Amino acid sequence: MVVSLAAHGAALAWMMGSSDPQVSPVSSTTRTMQVSLVERKPAPQTESKPEPEPEPEPEPEPEPEPEPEPEPEPEPEPEPEPEPDPDPEPSEEEAQSEQEPESAEAGEPEPISSEPVFEADYLNNRPPAYPRASLRRREEGDVQLRVRVGPDGRPREVELADSSGSTRLDRAALKAVKRWRFEPARRGGSAVAAWVVVPITFKLES
Repeated sequence: MVVSLAAHGAALAWMMGSSDPQVSPVSSTTRTMQVSLVERKPAPQTESKPEPEPEPEPEPEPEPEPEPEPEPEPEPEPEPEPEPDPDPEPSEEEAQSEQEPESAEAGEPEPISSEPVFEADYLNNRPPAYPRASLRRREEGDVQLRVRVGPDGRPREVELADSSGSTRLDRAALKAVKRWRFEPARRGGSAVAAWVVVPITFKLES
């Protein structure tokens, strides 16, 4: 393909000419510029070699199957224990001897406790009289008597446990207590005999 470019410079030359009023005509030539466009041949394409196919992976070897465990041998059953021989039956004499103590124990009453539930106590008794001789001598002292009280509340025995230091005061205490009445001790709701200590004080008023 050819492209032609024409330039007409007549008018332009006339305008930019000399100041001389006489201008001769100027001939102009047309130059033609030819530009050729050449098609480039495409560069030869290099044939691409095909990639080699990947080698197939080797198949894994199968795992060996585990061997089955051996079954345990059954334990031998234990031999049954021999039954004990039955006790021989007692003879008639032995049976009678065993029954006799049982019947004797059943017939005996239960033993009663030796200690009473409540101790004996003396009631509101009159105090012993002060001996006249002791009054004149101004004798004083404490007497302790040990008294065995029967189930009826009367003193069965009276003993001197601790002396006052004066025979007259001791005798006066013994004489008075022998006439006293006591509240008997009780065990299981029944009155029983028991010992009791009775203190007596002889003291003069100032």
